[in-house]
Amino acid sequence: MMKDWMVLCLSGGIPIMAVKTSLIVGTILILINHCDALLEGNYPPVWKILCTYAVPYCVSTFGAVSLKQFTQQNTSPDGDYFPIASKGDEQWN
Repeated sequence: MMKDWMVLCLSGGIPIMAVKTSLIVGTILILINHCDALLEGNYPPVWKILCTYAVPYCVSTFGAVSLKQFTQQNTSPDGDYFPIASKGDEQWN
């Protein structure tokens, strides 16, 4: 299970998309959280900067892998997608 998850983490463009997301979101978060200190010439500790970029990377990766796993579990070998519920299902009425 963990090996499958790690394979998905490193496939299908997930790492590249996660890096792009991390760079955009991390930079925005650094500006929001540390703008005043940066303008005064004070820089936050390196570990805070690394964490600010690592969190969006992990969230993006987790979301993409979860979606891939869900899609694989709900797709037939023919490629037909089986959604969990539709408007006609009794449990949603």
